[in-house]
Amino acid sequence: MKNDYKILFIGRTGVGKTSAINAVSQSKVIATDVAMTTGYSEQKNTTTVGLDYGEFTVKHSNQNYLMRLYGVPGQERFAYSWEILQKGCSGIILLADATHKSLVDDIIYYTNSIKKSSGVTPMVIAIMKHDLLNTLEKQQLQSRIDETAGDFPMFWIDARASETIENVLNKLLHMITGSGA
Repeated sequence: MKNDYKILFIGRTGVGKTSAINAVSQSKVIATDVAMTTGYSEQKNTTTVGLDYGEFTVKHSNQNYLMRLYGVPGQERFAYSWEILQKGCSGIILLADATHKSLVDDIIYYTNSIKKSSGVTPMVIAIMKHDLLNTLEKQQLQSRIDETAGDFPMFWIDARASETIENVLNKLLHMITGSGA
């Protein structure tokens, strides 16, 4: 299919990859979540060990664009799978937690990994939990991200809100196709 795109959702464990795919998928999401044995909390007691999969179709100018959404496991022990899953990838969404102490380090790690393995794959950065920051903290964080990953578009999102994920997907589709799709 000509307008068929493979989109990866990457980021550390618990950042919202599964939630984002569940929020926008127009098909039943296939998930490989299992109970966590260590590091769990009341908010997060399962983790992805394979991948999540859903589908989202955008209609623009009388054309349908199918975006196949893949949530990649966040644990470093599954890092070997990231490069495998990037084969044939059309675009990447890096999800990051604004409240996590290693946010900027995470962004540097993932953007460098992507640049090494896929080179020119379009990517956007989507920052979660920004609502827990005050205005000054958010501005400072924006500056730090711009310094380290300013060549990637950045969005402040809620992974549970379909409209914020749709905005990110539309931007990524525009980057992939080079059109107003």
